[in-house]
Amino acid sequence: MLIATSIPPNGGLYFGDIEIEGAPKPDGPTRYDGGGVGPGFFEALRVPMVEGRGFVDSDLTPGSNVAVVSASTAKKFWPDASAIGKRLRLGGHIGAWTTVVGVVA
Repeated sequence: MLIATSIPPNGGLYFGDIEIEGAPKPDGPTRYDGGGVGPGFFEALRVPMVEGRGFVDSDLTPGSNVAVVSASTAKKFWPDASAIGKRLRLGGHIGAWTTVVGVVA
């Protein structure tokens, strides 16, 4: 089943600050736009996977905490390394750590 909280070009949901594990906290806020999507979303929109994988059914289980990020986000936060396996926390220090499993174009 394809699920999404929004579809392009409507934009995503605004969640607030993002924290990158092991990186110093940036001066000023680091904001992001995003939304929840499920397995098959990127394939349905023909968004190419650059690295890693898209979402799978097991990612829907509570506590899974995985993310797929855009190539521009990966380059911004991990310019000299793969984003796969890196962790980020949405919502700043109050969110759960989330592991990047995929990068899309």
